[in-house]
Amino acid sequence: MHEETFRRACEEGGLNKYLFEQANIREHCTWVTMNDVPGATRIAKDHIRMAVAKAGALKPLEVKTVKVEPATLVVGAGIAGINAALDLANSGYKVYLVEKSPTVGGHMAQLDKTFPTMDCSSCITTPKMSEVARNKNIELMTYSEVVSLDGYVGNFQARIEKYPHYIDQDTCTGCGHCVDTCPVETGNEFELGMKPRKAIYLSFPQAVPGEYTIDMNHCIKCGICAEACPTSAVRYNDKSEYVDIKIGN
Repeated sequence: MHEETFRRACEEGGLNKYLFEQANIREHCTWVTMNDVPGATRIAKDHIRMAVAKAGALKPLEVKTVKVEPATLVVGAGIAGINAALDLANSGYKVYLVEKSPTVGGHMAQLDKTFPTMDCSSCITTPKMSEVARNKNIELMTYSEVVSLDGYVGNFQARIEKYPHYIDQDTCTGCGHCVDTCPVETGNEFELGMKPRKAIYLSFPQAVPGEYTIDMNHCIKCGICAEACPTSAVRYNDKSEYVDIKIGN
């Protein structure tokens, strides 16, 4: 609030407003050390010295208008990321929603009730999960992570690594024969390791997207799931894909 006031004063006095540097000794000093007057005074002097030193190195700046890429990157598809993506998409913006897990939903999908109303968690989350997958303005990238980000305000380039599911999702029918025949069991992350899952798995029944994934950290490549698959959808040799996107924020 006060910074803008003094910047306007600089402009009215014929100075570039970005030559102003504020030593905020109220919030940053006196309010947090009000019971130590000598200490507060020493800190205030330091703040003023630093502000004066910085002001001497400031250079005039000019406001520029740049074209902003009308797309947004949202990292994390928990309930917060889902809501943010839906709000932006419903306002007409292109949204890239990136989630490192094979499904959206985050921790809320693991809960039974939500505080303080004790409403059913899945009753709230599941419709939003489905909506985010259907929204034409949202490009959903699950089992993916941001590996690089470059650019400047309004114009960024992000590289996304899409991890392989080792399943051809266009061919897979979701019959579950692969899971039934898989001989390997490990801890189920969705159940916090308290229940087992197979090396080939679907995170939970309401997962969005409903795509099976092979956990190569536990898969022994015995080939049993490939033999059981009626559509030959198992792809043991799939590799990560990299996608470059342009975003404004």
